[in-house]
Amino acid sequence: MFDRLFELLDLPERSYLGKRVYKRFFHEHAKLGVTDRKALSEDIDTILWQYTLKPSTVPIQPYHDDDREYLEVAVIQINMKNQRRANRITGIVHRAIPYPVILVLVYDTMVLVSLAQKRLSRAESDAIVAEDFADSDWIDLAKTTDTEEQFLDSVNFRRLPATDFFVYYTAFFDRVVALNAARISGRFVAEAIDSKRKHLERYTELNREIAEFRAAIKKEPAFNRQVELNGKIKELEDLREREVQRL
Repeated sequence: MFDRLFELLDLPERSYLGKRVYKRFFHEHAKLGVTDRKALSEDIDTILWQYTLKPSTVPIQPYHDDDREYLEVAVIQINMKNQRRANRITGIVHRAIPYPVILVLVYDTMVLVSLAQKRLSRAESDAIVAEDFADSDWIDLAKTTDTEEQFLDSVNFRRLPATDFFVYYTAFFDRVVALNAARISGRFVAEAIDSKRKHLERYTELNREIAEFRAAIKKEPAFNRQVELNGKIKELEDLREREVQRL
């Protein structure tokens, strides 16, 4: 089923690599805590470096400036044993591999797509820092929604701008952000991403505050205080609805 994702990505055949990556690579190239090591051991089945996009395999130019160096893009697939620590695993991979990575986690019929923007470290010479992450929710390829289909169509290699690797990768990154926004708004729009991200972050923050107030109500014995907390929740829900309209 996950083969359908790569069919939709429509990456040039010349870029196919299909190389196994062993877990020890991440033990050697990432700073791992106890939970990180457990995630690698218990949650991952196999890791495959599926494609390498570079000037010799795709018609895209490298990019570099004082802050970034996007010379190629790696497309990596991780077959998961479970979904428990998926977001921790995406962080491990993005921090261990110096290239920008299009990371695909696979579990049963579902995939999760993850990207991270990277820059040159200002503290360490020749070091790369992953600074901005975009992880989709799990997409069930056996029963995709309309917005998921729009997302999958939008990240086809032939539809993404490809002036250079930074432009290509950023366009892909933006579409993951747009998908996350569309899950809330019901509208997949791959423009005005900076604004969408701001409203998405505010929406998430309001959800957290609402959850905290609801938890406080359950512990509050005084009826008057419960009424007051309910009023605050209603105010936050109104603010949250405004954020939805802006996505």
